Amino acid sequence: MTDRQRDILDESGFTMLTTNAAAVLNCAFLLALNYVRDATAYAEPFSGSTVNNTGWGRDKDEDEWDDKRKS
Repeated sequence: MTDRQRDILDESGFTMLTTNAAAVLNCAFLLALNYVRDATAYAEPFSGSTVNNTGWGRDKDEDEWDDKRKS
């Protein structure tokens, strides 16, 4: 494999996906089982993001279960 080919795979995220295949599958299983909070907590160390999205998608005074019933 040439350096350019390796760079293309690295830039596309393919290398990270194949390197972390077990972590991706674990997160996918958590999501499939509707453990969204656990999947999010599991995936956060892999994201590289420093943004805090806590509470995204619902009002601050809204109960978690009321928010789920809206969906």
